[in-house]
Amino acid sequence: MNINNKLTQPKIQRYLHMLHHFDHFGMYTQRFDKNSKVLLDEFFNLMEQIAPISESGARSLWLTAHRGTFDDFGNIDQMIDCGEFNSKEEALEEWKWMYPDETAWYELTTAEDRNAGYRVIYLCHRCAVLQDKRRTESGEELNISEFVQWLIDSVKDCIQRLDEGTYNDYLEQNLPPQHRTGTIKRKHFWNVWPENRADFFKNITEEDVTEFIRLASSQPEHKPISSDRIKSLTANDFFSFCALGYAENNYSGCDKTPKEQYYLHADGRDEGLREIDLLSDNVHHQPSVGIMLLVLMNLNPL
Repeated sequence: MNINNKLTQPKIQRYLHMLHHFDHFGMYTQRFDKNSKVLLDEFFNLMEQIAPISESGARSLWLTAHRGTFDDFGNIDQMIDCGEFNSKEEALEEWKWMYPDETAWYELTTAEDRNAGYRVIYLCHRCAVLQDKRRTESGEELNISEFVQWLIDSVKDCIQRLDEGTYNDYLEQNLPPQHRTGTIKRKHFWNVWPENRADFFKNITEEDVTEFIRLASSQPEHKPISSDRIKSLTANDFFSFCALGYAENNYSGCDKTPKEQYYLHADGRDEGLREIDLLSDNVHHQPSVGIMLLVLMNLNPL
């Protein structure tokens, strides 16, 4: 089967739009046709040649795609006949507005656990493909052969540059500024913008700083796991921990009960949490726990 492996930006966007509609965090996994599965096997075997970027085994590369011609975006005459645009000039303006760059960059990240039968593809930090043998396949059978072939060919291009020793130089010379993100030390940031340091510490006293330094300095380098760690979590505990985060970050409604605060601020994906008895420790649903962790991670540090 011959597949056009040079997908342009509009075609890639259509595949991503289709794939992103799947709920990747539920009890089900995507259903793909036979040829797509064969190509996914080839893709993940190919990614094994890339060194992991973390202990989890995640691998990452930068891929590119051209904008292509307007025909990749749609049939201009049909669009005008259907009333989507009033003129060819208007249609062309919309196309260039949606795809302003001749070359678009896509950050590819993959992870795989062969023992668990789990593998995932992220493109631009959004989950696109998920295969998990522990879950039940759901939805219509998707044919993403063309999309996966583009991934395969793009990864092969990257591997060739890596073999030649030119991959990093290519990124250095061509990766757009908006994609050049990373982490810097806070002290270096404050050296450039000292006013931010003053703002950061405006609600923190010298006593707080001294106490933090004293406690942090007294911690052993390899602290043993405490025997009194929480071994179970009730629904009431969960709501109370969330309330701690809300209070520390000055959220509204802190006069309400912890449960009421949670439903005031959470996004509603509780997967039945509101039905659990407050003293029940049957709290296993991932989305709500994730929300709690995000809240607690936003605590103002001393």
